[in-house]
Amino acid sequence: MRNGYFRELWGIAAYTCSHITGLFHLLSAAIIFHIFTTFTTLFMLCMTMLFIKLKQMNRFINVFRPIDFWPVHFHFFQCHNVEVLYYLQDFNRLYGMALFYSNLVILPSNAIMVMLLVLVPLRRSLVFILSVIVAFEIIFVFMMHLRMAYVAVQLHRPTKKLMHIFVYQKHFKNFADQLKLSEYIERFHSLNSYTVCYGKIGKLSFGSFFKHIFIYLKFLIFSYICLQNNEQID
Repeated sequence: MRNGYFRELWGIAAYTCSHITGLFHLLSAAIIFHIFTTFTTLFMLCMTMLFIKLKQMNRFINVFRPIDFWPVHFHFFQCHNVEVLYYLQDFNRLYGMALFYSNLVILPSNAIMVMLLVLVPLRRSLVFILSVIVAFEIIFVFMMHLRMAYVAVQLHRPTKKLMHIFVYQKHFKNFADQLKLSEYIERFHSLNSYTVCYGKIGKLSFGSFFKHIFIYLKFLIFSYICLQNNEQID
């Protein structure tokens, strides 16, 4: 009688603990999902603002022909350019290292989930959830990476037109104006481009984009080998 009573209590306690653990995991997943979606939303808003500023800067310089470009126009162009650079600096300070660490987590976990979907039979609900997560992470890492790599192209695009203006130099009679124009060309007509950075680790470019693809393929191969070996052991 007493043993049956204790068994019943133990069953109730185990049942309660299992449900509390499940709720805890569900709550943790919901918190992580909301943090990630909030970060992604803020990141996309900041990227949109950056591209709007870049578009305004390029539109301003494209309005004028080299023959109609005066020093006062170059002064206004510099104001646009400095505004973009300050915004880019703030963006790198806020999101630079966060991008690096997010890619450090997303690439291997995404590769594992892809191999789970390919090799392991799962329930339909779990397949749907993993497929959504995989698609969302791939879009965030690769599509946004490709979009951010285009920042350097947009930011350095006016340099070619300013080089034509510098050669023409009809309205740049003042030595100070000529010096400012040549200094701008020297800074932006360079392989050391201004762009989005991973903090102090490196710059985000088309080269780093293809490196990410190569690293992701390595993670896929490694995940495939691990899951295959696990199936052989079982």
